Amino acid sequence: MRNVCLAADDFRGFPIGEFPYDPDHTAMGEYQYVTPEGNPGIWVDQVCNYTWNGTGPTWIITEQDGRHAMECTRVEKNHPHRMFPTLQTGQTVWKDYDAEVTLRRLSLRGSAGLAFCMNHSMDTLVFSFEGKDRLCIAYRHKEEVRILCECPIACDADTDYHLRVSLQDGHADCFVTGGGEEAGRLSLDHELVARGGKVGLTADCPTRFTDFSVCVSEETAEAEDIPTLLLRFYDRVRDSGGIFSRVEEIQPGYVLSVAASGMELIPVWQFLTDGGTWYYDYRGDRVLTISG
Repeated sequence: MRNVCLAADDFRGFPIGEFPYDPDHTAMGEYQYVTPEGNPGIWVDQVCNYTWNGTGPTWIITEQDGRHAMECTRVEKNHPHRMFPTLQTGQTVWKDYDAEVTLRRLSLRGSAGLAFCMNHSMDTLVFSFEGKDRLCIAYRHKEEVRILCECPIACDADTDYHLRVSLQDGHADCFVTGGGEEAGRLSLDHELVARGGKVGLTADCPTRFTDFSVCVSEETAEAEDIPTLLLRFYDRVRDSGGIFSRVEEIQPGYVLSVAASGMELIPVWQFLTDGGTWYYDYRGDRVLTISG
């Protein structure tokens, strides 16, 4: 049961108005860290286009019937090159989660949905409406969009649609419900699903998002509690007499181990340090191997 929430937002914590942004839409805001005026909450907006200068924010917070929503305002998305406005949250180590959001399409002339297994906004899987009659899972890499699977769907601008992406190992199940009924579903087996990653709201046309959440099982949450994981890893390395001074990268993975019943794959965290590469079995709380 996936009842541990990694992130959730109904956007009530934001005042009605503009989401914090770089008003000049400069390259500084795209390639370097610019402290926004205001509180962005759990969200990061790293999609920038200098031609938007003077056009206001990409995202605004709106309200209807007492519900707050995050709304994409962009209409022009192909000048000077293809753009995909995206608000992202989370960590690249997130895996095996359920990501959900409710959206209303204020325009049917474009794309709107959930980005998942994100490295960043130009390297991500996307579950989205495309135009007025297609539902797709696509891989976005820079300006390229590769459709991995799709199905027809009838949608309109008057219905709230609930999107859910459910990941397990290298498999993704993606669902849409509208008007209380299932409107479409897609499934995908892909190595990009297995890598996991951040989650995002994405649209290149006016779209309203609300009731966002990302949840995992208790077992997955324990594995992805990075601060606690680091402390336990440090303790086990110290117990083994290992020495290093800096962790450079952490990645999830597997090691092949010999067991009484035969060979088995053990899920581990791979720690790349200045003292070599360590493999930590977080379930067994032990350091398995080290390579120089």
